[in-house]
Amino acid sequence: MMILLLAGIESQAGDNQGRLVVKVTNLGDLKGQVMVGLFDKEDNFLKEPIKGVSAKVTAEGQEVVFENLPYGEYAVSVIHDENENGELDTFLVIPTEPYGFSNNVMGKFGPPSFEQTKISFKNDTSIEIKLNR
Repeated sequence: MMILLLAGIESQAGDNQGRLVVKVTNLGDLKGQVMVGLFDKEDNFLKEPIKGVSAKVTAEGQEVVFENLPYGEYAVSVIHDENENGELDTFLVIPTEPYGFSNNVMGKFGPPSFEQTKISFKNDTSIEIKLNR
């Protein structure tokens, strides 16, 4: 009886999570790594991701997957870290490496807001982020 009850709890928890696939396009050079950050609120947006994944660039249309992600609202940022130094390189505060955001929005004088980039994640989903070069 206890095993069935626990299995039911586990099943319910699994029903509130899904798989988010982030496809990164417009990579240009197939070198370096893509760094993908996932944010769940304005306060931590572009400061501290709740999850982060890095993947070696192997093909145009590189995919990064977040498994068992609780359903909710998230914003996604992507950096093509061409020199693999673990950060977005800039010159006079202007990015010198490709980057992008969910909803493919860009800010006018700086990065876009969490509100502009957030997506509603309710089931297994794939999104495409086209990098700005």
